[in-house]
Amino acid sequence: MDWYLYMHEALHSRLYPFIERLHSNGDFYWLVEDNAGSHLKAARYDKEKAEATGIHRVEKWPPNSPGFNIVEPAWWYLKKTIPRFRGVKT
Repeated sequence: MDWYLYMHEALHSRLYPFIERLHSNGDFYWLVEDNAGSHLKAARYDKEKAEATGIHRVEKWPPNSPGFNIVEPAWWYLKKTIPRFRGVKT
């Protein structure tokens, strides 16, 4: 997914409205993205909209940091398990 599609289809259409609903309950959250090129470029182009929406990004995040990202160890399991549901043996 390129930066433009990520910004419009993931951030504007789904994530920002979700975070706005969370904020309406008085909760405060940070958006943490890895250093994927699409994330970095979208963050640069989208800074004003994010700030106007009340989105707070963690600016510097180390690349390839599975120790900080709880979902990373799950990818191995998912890659191994999902093909079984499609009838494909790994």
